[in-house]
Order: sequence, then C-alpha cells, then structure tokens
Amino acid sequence: MNETMNEQKMSLEFADFVETEQITPSKHMDEVILGTVRNDLHPSQWKVYSKVTLVEATAGLLTLSICPQFGLGFGQHNQFLHALHSSTSPVVFYRLCGLFFVISGAGLNGLLLIR
Repeated sequence: MNETMNEQKMSLEFADFVETEQITPSKHMDEVILGTVRNDLHPSQWKVYSKVTLVEATAGLLTLSICPQFGLGFGQHNQFLHALHSSTSPVVFYRLCGLFFVISGAGLNGLLLIR
C-alpha cells in the first residue's frame, strides 16, 4: 500500500516537472558551470602528480612500518609478523608486503584523487 502511494506521488511530481515552464539559465551561470566542469575534468598536472606522490610516500611509509624485514617501525617487535615472516618463505613474505604496498596505495589514490 505504501509503495503504491510513493509511486503515485513520484508520478505526480514527475508530471508537474514535465508541465512546468522552461527556465533558461543566464549566460554568466552557463559560463560558471562550464568552467567548473572544465576544471574538474582537466586538473593541473602538478596537483595530480603531487597527490600521487603524497599517496605513494604514505603507502611506502605504512608498508615500511608494518613489514619487519626492513627493521623499521613497529613491525620489528611484533611477534605475529615475526612468526609469519619465519613460517613463510622470504619470497612469499616480500610479495605479501609488496601487495600490501600496492593495495594501500591504490586505495588511498582512489580516495584522494576523486577530490
């Protein structure tokens, strides 16, 4: 019952929208909107490269702080990471750390580059 009322309400709102008189935006408003879209679609290269560099440096520091094989960060005294490091082959563990670096970098890029 509630769905049909919502559908009827939406249909009435759409009919009102279709029947309303067309309003033409001003020339200034058109230019502002087009300028905003142009800037969003073509950001300056230094902004994009600086954001990517910042994200990759952050992902690198995060990886170095977690992976104990480099002796940096809190990973060097973490028993779980040491047990994982000693129980797997070095190649597998290094690849896991590399995968962590790539995934964290891609995730941070996805969050930061949409802005």
